[in-house]
Amino acid sequence: MNEHRQGTGRFCDLPLTGLPFGLYPDSALPPYVAAGTSLRPILLDGRVVGACYADAYAEYALLGELLPRAMGASREVQARSVFEQCEAALQTGGMDFSHVMRTWFYLDGLLDWYDAFNAVRTQFFEERGVFRGVLPASTGIGLANRQSAALVMGALAIKPRDGRVRIQTVASPLQCPATNYRSSFSRAVEVTLPGSRQLHISGTASIAPDGSSLHTGDIEAQLAKTMKVVAAILQSRGMEWSNTTRGIAYYKRAEDAATVRHCMREYTEGSSAIALAHADVCRPELLFELELDASAATTPPTLVRATRKNTRPANMPSMTIRASSSRTKPAGSTTSRSTTTLR
Repeated sequence: MNEHRQGTGRFCDLPLTGLPFGLYPDSALPPYVAAGTSLRPILLDGRVVGACYADAYAEYALLGELLPRAMGASREVQARSVFEQCEAALQTGGMDFSHVMRTWFYLDGLLDWYDAFNAVRTQFFEERGVFRGVLPASTGIGLANRQSAALVMGALAIKPRDGRVRIQTVASPLQCPATNYRSSFSRAVEVTLPGSRQLHISGTASIAPDGSSLHTGDIEAQLAKTMKVVAAILQSRGMEWSNTTRGIAYYKRAEDAATVRHCMREYTEGSSAIALAHADVCRPELLFELELDASAATTPPTLVRATRKNTRPANMPSMTIRASSSRTKPAGSTTSRSTTTLR
């Protein structure tokens, strides 16, 4: 078992892709990039923030460490800024936000302002028409960053050349849409390429079909519920745990590390594709969250397809973002973080 610890106690560094995004493991790129493919760096304000590449089927961009321009501004202003920075980075490669199908957000002091962040995200998506297309899969986790910004963003974007590449959202058979409780992301997104299907499952936690949290304070019960939910998404697309290509299991309490490690081995049969990370989760009562990628043959499953059009529900009102003077927590207020790759 390989374990990675950061010295400052503030940051979570998983195995690198070679791109400037230390929270995205090596196994993320192979489904889309053939061996020997030349990657072109994406620069924003003179800083490398990702890479783009192309093949006969589509253009691809992987972005990471997207930071707000005005780090001294309110958290809401910084959140808006990272979306605009993402958009600007994509435009350098001939893409726009409609091509984003997966996002990652690492918020400093997550629990202090996650609702405000969601309001910013929803407003930006409404302005850009995201709800009329593919609503991205996403992860939102509590982690600080070296630049002391309110948040850091990463994104994966795909621009198909023609109908040979199809991108669609995938519903969770056991959970309601996250938009039902005003969190603007899809439970999963599937990309169909000639020869394979790539499934990207959002950060998933112990949440009931009505959107409420389950098993407060019980890490084993929360983990079991989460794994059941993720397994149901995999099965709806004709996949199993053995199809996993990449994953991160986030746990909130340091004392739960051994339990999470043991349970993950049991559920995934010791998959080396899943890393463990000590980080905060989006609700105070939630202790565990899992994001997962999986791959299978292009032939669609014979099961009922669990896909649906992503439109903003009628009961999700438009939101007006108000500026706030709230600040991130001081450096000493965060706990030590570590990551482990299951072997």
